[in-house]
Amino acid sequence: MHNYLIDKTNHAHNSLHVNPALRRLFSREISHDAYAKVLSCYFSAVSSIEGIRKELNLWPSFSLEHECVRLTDDLTLLDINTQELPVFNTSWIQDEFSLLGALYVFHGSKAGATVMSNSIKRMNADLPVGFFSITTNEYQWQSLLNAINSINIDSHPSNVLIESALMTFQNFDIALKQIEFTSH
Repeated sequence: MHNYLIDKTNHAHNSLHVNPALRRLFSREISHDAYAKVLSCYFSAVSSIEGIRKELNLWPSFSLEHECVRLTDDLTLLDINTQELPVFNTSWIQDEFSLLGALYVFHGSKAGATVMSNSIKRMNADLPVGFFSITTNEYQWQSLLNAINSINIDSHPSNVLIESALMTFQNFDIALKQIEFTSH
């Protein structure tokens, strides 16, 4: 199922790799303001998904609480009040399989976190990188993949999982594209 999920979401996943806002994290254009806006998008998405996870009381071993704490810490250092940030659209997350799809996207994103952290530190050493310093917990990732692989490819839960992962990738991409950066 995991390979099938990768295949079905590959295009949406790759779109994030060329997203202009994320590309800024790898360029000299990474200002305090630009970085704060990108991290704010991450916080909105991750905290919204974690809030639903808690509300549904599902998948406790795949919690994004640690990520929320690190994002809050980084944003506080950047003088951003997380209470004032917009809520990420998660209307498609309504059950265990749609939640699993969203969790998959953000747990999977940790695979590239070290590269992002190193780039950010190299481009602007004054920026906090607590969130991007979180590495993949191999046991947690393997457990998540086991949960995904337990789903039959030809089942309704498979369709829900794939649709949710796609919606998560696409809506995060859209949120990042809506960031307005100052010209300096």
